Amino acid sequence: MENLFDNKNIHSLARKIAEEFENRNIFPLTSFPQFLNPGTTDQISKDCQYLHELILNIISDKEIFRKLSNQKQVNWIRSAIWFGAKDDGYDFDLIVIHLCAVIIQKHFRKVDDHIQNLNNDLLNKKLQIPTNKDMLVDLSDKRILLKNHGIIFDGNTLLYPHPFFRRFYSANFVGMPALLRKAQEQSTHAFIRLDPLRETDVGHCQEIIEADYWYGPRFSESLLMNKHRNDRTLHTSNGYYCMSYDVKFTVFRTKMMDSLLREFMIEEYCPTTLPYGEKSPGIGERFCVQKFAHFTYEQDKKCFTHLDGAVRVFSVSEYETIFKIIASGSDPGDKIGNRHKIFLVEGQLNTELVKELITEWFRYNPHIQEYFSGSNISPTISYQDFERIHKS
Repeated sequence: MENLFDNKNIHSLARKIAEEFENRNIFPLTSFPQFLNPGTTDQISKDCQYLHELILNIISDKEIFRKLSNQKQVNWIRSAIWFGAKDDGYDFDLIVIHLCAVIIQKHFRKVDDHIQNLNNDLLNKKLQIPTNKDMLVDLSDKRILLKNHGIIFDGNTLLYPHPFFRRFYSANFVGMPALLRKAQEQSTHAFIRLDPLRETDVGHCQEIIEADYWYGPRFSESLLMNKHRNDRTLHTSNGYYCMSYDVKFTVFRTKMMDSLLREFMIEEYCPTTLPYGEKSPGIGERFCVQKFAHFTYEQDKKCFTHLDGAVRVFSVSEYETIFKIIASGSDPGDKIGNRHKIFLVEGQLNTELVKELITEWFRYNPHIQEYFSGSNISPTISYQDFERIHKS
């Protein structure tokens, strides 16, 4: 029955709406209903209203809806019907809204699309925004105003940080833009990778407020000043801390780069699937990304002078092999994957700012605090308890 919604008109329209939603940094389930209000006549409203009409015409057929509601459907159709179920029947309008939202969401760009566009420089060239060798733009450019959920360029164009800044690689931005602004205020030199595929009018900029909580890590001064230790530390999870982002392993590496420069690297390893069988964030059909950080401490200056956050790109099969190596207790080495920087801060960085940037970049990773503070953080539910409850 899923193919009921697979006609050319529906998907051409959904693709058009999805592109505009992405440009405006809005999401189908929360924003689609707003464009159905009577009297809204702009083009995006007309498109949403027409899509709503097409889907409503399909499920208004009594025989079709009977089959939809009685058969065991794919999850997204079953969920839409469940949301519209009432004591005395069904709210068809609500069902249609949920169906439309999912159909639009299916046309949002996927992880593979973002990976394949990591070296896309067309938008930067069009707007004449210089990039460095890592495809990052200089935030000291006077034409660039970094906001919490977008970038206002030259006063009239809305751009965005790269999607790999986004929470779960697809939701809203959280704290990274604000922290990069804070870095600029401390006279450091900050760079950022732009989303090469989104551009819209500045009037669509929204300063969304999102709250979250994270434990603050603490660095060891003795390690920072040590000239001899080369460490590889593996942290593992014994349960779920976040059901939407399951960090199984985190590898921390540190060594001396030269006589006065100590470097740190952090590699995060998530499984390819989440507890309920969906793909983990960052896992595409062919490719996947892994979060990575590199930062250096100059012992003579007694401060950090470099911090970059990056993603490493793998084919899914390559990543699965590496994940098995990590899970077995072995080390695949640090020269793996294809690394793409997402942000960079250089200058004299104080320790507090480094802590904030690292914890924000590795949001939802409990191993960050465990490594830097030496404390253990209990998961919300152990893997064993989850399996027992899930099977019961």
